[in-house]
Amino acid sequence: SPNSGSTLGGTSVTITGTTFTGATSVTFGGAAATGVAVVNATTITATVPAGAAGAASVIVTTPSGSNAANTLYTYIPGPTVTSVSPNSGPTAGGTSVTITGTTFTGATGVTFGGAAATGVAVVNATTITATTPAGAAGAASVIVTTPVGSNPANTLYTYSPLPTVTSVSPDSGSPAGGTVVTITGTTFTGATSVTFGGVAASFTVVNATTITATVPAGAAGAASVVVTTPVGSNAANALYTYIPGPTVTSVSPNS
Repeated sequence: SPNSGSTLGGTSVTITGTTFTGATSVTFGGAAATGVAVVNATTITATVPAGAAGAASVIVTTPSGSNAANTLYTYIPGPTVTSVSPNSGPTAGGTSVTITGTTFTGATGVTFGGAAATGVAVVNATTITATTPAGAAGAASVIVTTPVGSNPANTLYTYSPLPTVTSVSPDSGSPAGGTVVTITGTTFTGATSVTFGGVAASFTVVNATTITATVPAGAAGAASVVVTTPVGSNAANALYTYIPGPTVTSVSPNS
């Protein structure tokens, strides 16, 4: 008791039986237990060694022999995580993901890169849904913890930084639009839209740090240039200015 535990071992158990006095060893599935203590002739405490998933025979050996084989202890495999969908999201977190694997029943926690996920729901033994926490850019290990242990470390989820826009050249033009500009920043790969003051521009992603775009028409004044990618958008800014052309209101003398 308890009569089951992780394949990693480490479970503290109490073994009950008869004629335990002078016991010299205890094995689980042939592997020696540790921390064996003969409490009395009917009780032994021990720490279970690692073992293969499934039933294991618990054998107590004394100077006069060993008990018969049995299936009194069961090794339960720890969880495994095989995939996360979607497998990437912004460093700010907040992405709803589905985690697929095995032995999720009774899961007590899910972490991404060591940070606890929120909204964890064990759908069934092979599926968990959760919301990612904030994390540092790069690969993150997705760990599911159950009463019998946790899965091995992995790199199944990637935190992708949001795009940034650092400059626009030229940084001003007519309210009529039509100015061709070069936008410089970071993480532009896969950009899905570029807007000037909230108005969509036509654009081409040159590389991860450069976009060329044709400025749409806009109101006179500063405009925020926003690049959107699958993981989000950059912060608002005032990097482009719509400058109205000259107007002539009167001529004096007018003839």
